[in-house]
Amino acid sequence: MINSKNLDKLYSLLWMLFVFVLPFSKAFPNLVLIPIAILFIVLKKYNNINFTKKDSFVFFISAVVWISFSSLLQNGIEESLKLLTKFYMLIGIFFVSRSINQDSLKVIFAFIAGVIVKFIISTYGIFNYFFENGFVKLAIGKDVNSILNAERPYLGFTLALSVHLSLYLIRELKQKWLYAWVTIAITYVFFISARLATLLCILLLVYHLYIILKNQRIYLLLSVLVLSLAVIVSLFFNDNFQKRMRIDKDLKSSFAKFKAYEPRFIIWECATELIQQINPLIGVGNYQKLKAQQTKCYTSKIPHRQSSKIEFYKEKSFNTHNQFLGFLLLGGWLACLLLLGFFLSSLYNSIHSVYSIILLLFLLFFIFENVLYRQLGAQLMGFFLGFLSSKSNLIHENKEN
Repeated sequence: MINSKNLDKLYSLLWMLFVFVLPFSKAFPNLVLIPIAILFIVLKKYNNINFTKKDSFVFFISAVVWISFSSLLQNGIEESLKLLTKFYMLIGIFFVSRSINQDSLKVIFAFIAGVIVKFIISTYGIFNYFFENGFVKLAIGKDVNSILNAERPYLGFTLALSVHLSLYLIRELKQKWLYAWVTIAITYVFFISARLATLLCILLLVYHLYIILKNQRIYLLLSVLVLSLAVIVSLFFNDNFQKRMRIDKDLKSSFAKFKAYEPRFIIWECATELIQQINPLIGVGNYQKLKAQQTKCYTSKIPHRQSSKIEFYKEKSFNTHNQFLGFLLLGGWLACLLLLGFFLSSLYNSIHSVYSIILLLFLLFFIFENVLYRQLGAQLMGFFLGFLSSKSNLIHENKEN
């Protein structure tokens, strides 16, 4: 008969497996969650969860409940069910991951290993495309995600998360071999022209340099200067990034081209208009209805002569590309303010820097993407916020276990 100690070990191994497959598999993480949930109940892991009504996550739960109420009130539950399921899955993962009380650092290493596997898969996709076509076009185009075997923003974000965790392990455990992975990851993020992830990685590097060199100001200044020079030189030689940013002969023409080709200008303009039309308290409450309203607005902003662009927007049916706007339109101002309150309260009450930076990374990602509309986004946020918010000191806890 299997004793509880062995089951505890299995529970930890299952979490390692979950975070390992999370970056590169859509179906397998869901399968792994099943035995995790069973052991969570069998081992009474819920007794390890310390959660009160004063916890910042209450804000997020309230936002989701309010959106659910709005959907119910406006007969939009069926049309919003798939999306709401992701929100409640996030909440479930948040609570269950709080029960992880051993092998915390191994769990982090498992996630980094999973991101490395995703990097290998993506790199294989690039080489495979090159050998078949004789070129690789990663600046723009409908083939980018298929070449990378991933959605570029989410691939970039998982790489940025791995960079943050790797730098943390370098500082705390002197795992300097991880500098090799950090270098590869940042170079790759820049190569695939993941704009936000590139910015996040640069900020993470600056923060890391500050932490390790804050008492050596000359070295800190020199390091920042070298980093700045490296970024400028890389921008100059990275044709993909220049095309992605629509860099032209001067700033004015560059911005004009960027505005013409960047969907978020139309998307956010339409979101602003829709905000004025919805019920401010309960929003639209119907995800499919909201998508139809958004798409109608997008096509109205494009000149009729640009028929291919109109068809592109109809086909893509873009969401708001901003999680706060998404919550606002779906559940009204209260849902949006509760989501914002969650981040502000969590940052204010954060007990260690590794968790604070994870929060900031997600906050910045929320500004440009509807992160929680993707299974990967919901699972990443649910796990990391639940897992790290319950840890006062990862290194100390690892030594105890």
